[in-house]
Amino acid sequence: MQNKRKLVAFASALTMVSITLVPTTFAGEAAKMNSSAAKTTSTKTATGAKTSKTASGKITEAKALDLVMAMPDVKQFFKNVTKSKVAKPVIDVDRKEGNAYVVHVYEVVNDGPETSHTATKNWYYVDINTGKITTEF
Repeated sequence: MQNKRKLVAFASALTMVSITLVPTTFAGEAAKMNSSAAKTTSTKTATGAKTSKTASGKITEAKALDLVMAMPDVKQFFKNVTKSKVAKPVIDVDRKEGNAYVVHVYEVVNDGPETSHTATKNWYYVDINTGKITTEF
């Protein structure tokens, strides 16, 4: 999928600060690479949180990743999995479904030299118009 964005924390020695900064850095690099990306503006929601929207008023994929990464349970998941020597945490925009980006948060677990599996933490639906997040489970 061309628009699929991935964020992978590879080193178990990473600190929570560096993990928290990675989505912002990734979003900035993705915007630079995509010459057809719409111009974004920042606004504040009713709760005071900043949201990035395109000129049409829609949340961007990069901002959807940032919003999910900022959730306390996702931060804790990344912190816990990063400590593991056999798993790495991953967050990506899996697809657009209706008026939402579907963000997948999971870990890739190394089962041996040539095998691995994934374990899903949750699927997060980020409303493209409002930034409101709902979870699959």
